[in-house]
Amino acid sequence: MGFARWWRLQLRHCHRADFEAFDLPDDAHSFNVTFLTNGKPDRSAIDILQCWENVIAPDRRPELIGTNLKIVARHLEEGEKPDPNARLECTFNGYVAGGKREVEYLIREFLASSIS
Repeated sequence: MGFARWWRLQLRHCHRADFEAFDLPDDAHSFNVTFLTNGKPDRSAIDILQCWENVIAPDRRPELIGTNLKIVARHLEEGEKPDPNARLECTFNGYVAGGKREVEYLIREFLASSIS
């Protein structure tokens, strides 16, 4: 069973209360932040994931209307163990209700929390 079929099956079993609709803002901006220094990941993926979770915590940033964190995994050779501190390319994507100022503030907050 492919993903698309699974998705349709899941939609049939959802109840109306499972979805929370919201009004779209008059002004919204998208952004993405990739963590690379000289073309290489500059901190561990787990550190970036923890910072992202902190920024998107419930009720923390109501102007953040959509987000995801893309982590590019790398292939492990046979017998190679995963490194919990692996430095992988990570990109924080999001949509913010508001203008450029709100986007800049959110990114600054995220960058500050990822540096500490």
